[in-house]
Amino acid sequence: MKKSLSTLASSFFIWGICLYSTLYAQDFTINGLVFEKGTKTPLQGVVIAVQDNGTLSALSDESGKFILSLPKAGSYILTATSATNDTASLEVHVADDTPPPSPAFYLLPTTVLAEVLIRGERSPNKVSKSVMSGRELRQVAGSSGDPLNALQSLPGVASDGSSSAPAVRGTGPDDNFFYVDGLPSGKIFHLGAISVFNADLISDFNLHAAAFSPHYANVTGAVIDVALRNPRTDRFGAKLNANWLGADFIVEGPIKPNQSFYFAARRSYLDLLISPRTKDGVTLQIPNYRDYQGKYLWQMNDNHRLSFHLQGAADNLKLKIDGSSEAGQQQPILIGNITFSDGYAMQAAVLDSVLSNGKAFNKLALQHIGNHFTNSVGTAGNIYLEQ
Repeated sequence: MKKSLSTLASSFFIWGICLYSTLYAQDFTINGLVFEKGTKTPLQGVVIAVQDNGTLSALSDESGKFILSLPKAGSYILTATSATNDTASLEVHVADDTPPPSPAFYLLPTTVLAEVLIRGERSPNKVSKSVMSGRELRQVAGSSGDPLNALQSLPGVASDGSSSAPAVRGTGPDDNFFYVDGLPSGKIFHLGAISVFNADLISDFNLHAAAFSPHYANVTGAVIDVALRNPRTDRFGAKLNANWLGADFIVEGPIKPNQSFYFAARRSYLDLLISPRTKDGVTLQIPNYRDYQGKYLWQMNDNHRLSFHLQGAADNLKLKIDGSSEAGQQQPILIGNITFSDGYAMQAAVLDSVLSNGKAFNKLALQHIGNHFTNSVGTAGNIYLEQ
């Protein structure tokens, strides 16, 4: 009987100790909140977990509240993770005989960028293509203010002395093809490598040394594509220039709010000022050249533009060999007049259209080019060619 009472007393003692420990044990349960930073909107479904211990975690409710139980006192790093917000972490300290902390997380919303669609034109520049503006060309040393005179400063371009046109990458000058404003042109250089254009009209030029597009067909040399600027539309103006080589002028301006024009012309005049010179029976007349350019632009509407183009150039050279001269005695066939005349004229009408809301472009051109070449050599006869 005494043994039974002793056992019962021991059981009550142990049970009392356990009950006391349960009733008076330290509470390590944390109550916290989760908000969106800036708006302070409660966030639901955010996972709050102890760093490096994924088993200790809690989930926030619709009010942003969460309850997380910790096993013992100490320092813990809590991490809040959300599918719609950035992750945030903070450190809490739990100590005996101290109320547990009530941490609050403020999560930045995840920035989701809207879809951006970028369209652009493919760069026209190729390894074998050189693009230079008229202003850049006029500043090249030795160009004398003539933009195309600076062409020979580019790599792979040289003069072989047989023609005013350049030789490009080993091909002959006659193998080149010339375009002006996208239209075939008869010539772009006078004798002496002077360009046939008024220097103020050249906007830029493209030199296609090789590997050019199929647009330039039947070309074995290089393609030189010159772009002339459009007429000014702000006011009417004129310019006159004279130098020791010749004189030129340009007039341009608006005709109507959507129509404008320019016309430029040039002629050398040394042959008019200096009389022919004779030496050893050979009489030389100073060569002369002339050229002109015109453009009329009509902006019909936002999608259609009509332009009229007018261009021309010519060169003339004349010699006279007497029978008493050394050249005449050695080559009697040369006795008499030796003349050279070369020129061209071009007229064109071009309709530029924008189609499919700017996704396509169309150029419709009607063009006429006339080339003429005349050469007479003493008593040998005359050669006249016109195309």
